Amino acid sequence: MSKLKIAGALTAVVLVVLGIIAALKLSAGPDHRGTDSHTHIDALDPAHASPDAVAVNALTIIHSWRPGTDDTAWQALHRASALLTDPLARAAKTAPNPPIRPIPQWDSWTRSHDRINAAVTVTEPVVVDGDDATVVARVNQLVLHPGGTTTPYTVSRLQVRLRHFQDKGWLVSRYQLAPDKP
Repeated sequence: MSKLKIAGALTAVVLVVLGIIAALKLSAGPDHRGTDSHTHIDALDPAHASPDAVAVNALTIIHSWRPGTDDTAWQALHRASALLTDPLARAAKTAPNPPIRPIPQWDSWTRSHDRINAAVTVTEPVVVDGDDATVVARVNQLVLHPGGTTTPYTVSRLQVRLRHFQDKGWLVSRYQLAPDKP
């Protein structure tokens, strides 16, 4: 076979491969890879979040405790301050005086280096009435032990009230035990 025929065959193969690559690129649609823009997205920012997302984030923070780092469970409420409005925001601003009654297991958790984490699930459709919303959620608290095991602690059904602000989005104003469903 002549060198000319070999060069022609190789050129044909290269053109076919390039054609296949181009067809695959075009059929894949637009490129949606990330950019190097410095846009910061804060998952906990309530400004553009739904009322149920804000309620879940707030309850998760409020019911996740760090014995040994925190002196009391109040510090978890304080950590949630950015998601709260009055009257709950006032309670989160300054530690209660006299202090709240300590949780009986707190010292034991501190000695064991345990953490208490909350898993929150919305259990009913969100009710929105103008700038007010109500979310009903179940809060499951688990004690996380340093070895990786867990122990159930509490399960609560809570009713969360939220208020919407033009500049801040949805914020939690109060929560309480939810009445049992009939």
